[in-house]
Amino acid sequence: MPEEKFEKGRCLATDVSDNLRPHAHGGIACTEEELPAVRRALQRAGGPWAGAGSHYQVKTRRQFDPDGWTAYSERNLTAARKVVGPNVIAASGDLKVAAKALHGRLRDRVIAAAA
Repeated sequence: MPEEKFEKGRCLATDVSDNLRPHAHGGIACTEEELPAVRRALQRAGGPWAGAGSHYQVKTRRQFDPDGWTAYSERNLTAARKVVGPNVIAASGDLKVAAKALHGRLRDRVIAAAA
């Protein structure tokens, strides 16, 4: 199977459970048609899982609350840093470019409104 690459925006935040088990929450912009390939890529990245919890390795669903997802993903960053180190948030380059452009537009609107 050829390596699947996704050039659309994606971000990932490391979280830890109450028993300090690290896991990740993330978002990947994709179409419904791309979703099976995204799931396969995530499962390969996580490696083989055995046992009763293997069906929880990758859980995907349509994003319905971006603000709530962001707050949920960032709720344990301090604890996650203690377990996995300082780099607990990652975003793709294209997502960073889009975020910078959006920030610039919003900043310009705020400055214009304040003038």
